[in-house]
Amino acid sequence: MTDGVFVLNSPAERELAGMKSEDQQTMKLQSQLRTLVGFTTIVLAVAIPPSVAEDSLSRVTAPRSSQVEAVGVVLKEWRIDLDKQAVKTCPVTFRVNNFGDEDHELVIVKTDRHHKALPVSHGKVIETEAGELIGEIEEFPMGEAREATFMLSPGNYALFCNLVEQEEDGGLESHYQEGMHVPFTVLR
Repeated sequence: MTDGVFVLNSPAERELAGMKSEDQQTMKLQSQLRTLVGFTTIVLAVAIPPSVAEDSLSRVTAPRSSQVEAVGVVLKEWRIDLDKQAVKTCPVTFRVNNFGDEDHELVIVKTDRHHKALPVSHGKVIETEAGELIGEIEEFPMGEAREATFMLSPGNYALFCNLVEQEEDGGLESHYQEGMHVPFTVLR
């Protein structure tokens, strides 16, 4: 299909186009519709990976260009490891693996603050005060992976796990305060 017009490429398609009966025209339209629906399904299946569909879609920004930068992320007690510390401006797909012994999450905040100096209350980073909340890959269990794509503008970001757990002794275990934070930069 080109600009809303179906292009007839095969001899069979050209033959059907020349026939006048309603049945033949209906068959032609049904065939074209099946082709269009099949193509759309393939595009959607490729554009939206299942792991993204499972995450908070309202926070995931679909890529706007054909170039997507992938960043590998490993979460474990008590650190976050990135395979890239900086990328150029474009959609960024974070491919996150939880190799820890506990559930973790990945929060993305655009901020001018140092990643170690974000505002905290009761062990949790106050995300709205830390900077511009871009999105997150919500809590998921050890041994699993998640993926989400975000459109990031040039600037400095903090990536962190913001989970807080109540310990048996009554204390709080803050994943952020234990060291699960890292800086990330998007270049022009």
